[in-house]
Amino acid sequence: MESFNFGVLCRRKGNTASAIAAFTTYLNGTTSTIPQHPPSPTSEAPSKLFEKEPQARFNLASSYADAKEFTSSVDSFNELFRRVGESCGIQTVPIEPADVESTITKLDFLTSLTTTPPADPLSDWAASVNATPAPIPAIIQASFSSLGSIHLKLMDPKSALRAIVLSLTLSHPRAPEPEDYYNINIALRQLGYQQEATKLSWRLIDKALKRKGAENPRILPISPKPIPPPVPPRTTDDPPPTQSSTLTNIICVKYGKKYSPDYVNRLFAGVRRTTKNHSLSFFCLTDDAEGIDLGTNDVSIVPLSPKPFKSSRRNPAGWWHKACLFNPTLKSRFSESAAKNIYIDLDTVVVGDLGFIIDGVRYPDPAVRFATLNTNDMVNERRKDGLNTSVMVWENDEIFDDLYNHLDSHFDIIGKYIYKLDHWFEMMFSECQGFVGGCGGVKEYKRVKEEGTEGEGWREGVALVTFPLHPKPHHCAEEDAWVRDFWLGRGDLCEK
Repeated sequence: MESFNFGVLCRRKGNTASAIAAFTTYLNGTTSTIPQHPPSPTSEAPSKLFEKEPQARFNLASSYADAKEFTSSVDSFNELFRRVGESCGIQTVPIEPADVESTITKLDFLTSLTTTPPADPLSDWAASVNATPAPIPAIIQASFSSLGSIHLKLMDPKSALRAIVLSLTLSHPRAPEPEDYYNINIALRQLGYQQEATKLSWRLIDKALKRKGAENPRILPISPKPIPPPVPPRTTDDPPPTQSSTLTNIICVKYGKKYSPDYVNRLFAGVRRTTKNHSLSFFCLTDDAEGIDLGTNDVSIVPLSPKPFKSSRRNPAGWWHKACLFNPTLKSRFSESAAKNIYIDLDTVVVGDLGFIIDGVRYPDPAVRFATLNTNDMVNERRKDGLNTSVMVWENDEIFDDLYNHLDSHFDIIGKYIYKLDHWFEMMFSECQGFVGGCGGVKEYKRVKEEGTEGEGWREGVALVTFPLHPKPHHCAEEDAWVRDFWLGRGDLCEK
């Protein structure tokens, strides 16, 4: 079998090492040529691209990315650009990684969905690429799209933003890669341009809704309601309240196979073990209750559908099922018993009394009784003034229904532009003044590792340790005694 075809087969089967070897062999040994785009008159005669060379270089770079060898992947993509530019007479890309402001200006045009490009060097460069023989334009565009993701993994959001803009420029006005819009949101936020990311997403969604012919195309973020007057004291003739002012719902969401039922059992067992002086009810929203210990932890199951939103054409990523916490139909299963709710991600270790959260939560906007984590002190997030929904506290209010209702009606559009649920919440709460989160008593695992766990002082005032992204508790249980003790519920620490 020809080494190129063998490499493609290996990539499909996930054998990245063999794919890398096969594409390298092909690139080192093939001499046949393809028709050459005329070089610029002032350049020296370039070497010709040989048959399938662009495809092979793209696959080699992608195989390195599959193997998480990201630096080698970037080098391979750059070699692809050099060879194509050398052979086809394409000028150097006229945009620098650090030029964030002009990049955002360019994004404003690229996402306006118009068909008349401005006269600028970047558009001229795109025209020269798109004039090359097929399949070179599509390969170059896909390469820059892939580089956007790779530079984010390398924690280089400026270079990522540059690559995304180049991909969008080459695809304009055709449909871009969906990952480009996802990566724009991430890169802009990491660079400190969260408001620009939010405005960009709203503009794209609004335009798409209008094209769809939605009856009410404008989705409005949640706005604070007037603070209601104080409730007068109850008299002996008043009926008893339907909700308990002392009962708190503890809720988790388990969808798919990413987390085993042990994660549910250990989370709820940890809450019961550490939180003795509050009345709690336990609920798990899940599509599969098998293995969840309903008896010991007195857990109520709220069934989840594989398709959480009626407008979705596919099953969305698991984190989107957290929006079902605000599904008006599902939430009635737990909102009737208690006024206050605490949601906790499954990849969380309980290390202290949840009273720190139940009694100490502060709502940044008193008219919007919702609080979650901000990203300022989270190592994994690498961005400021954002939201992280690993832990959420809220009191029942119909104004939160739109967190779910808009997704239910328009996820086919919203899901094209928004990858993470946290970004959706940032957009929906963007008009709530001072909304930066307000859950005390929570720390991130990587922050705990940085600050150290010598002695027991690090646990003072801490109820929960979250594990966003990587690693997860089962990765750390062997290395960190406190993770093992609290997560598995054994050892001296969890009794103190």
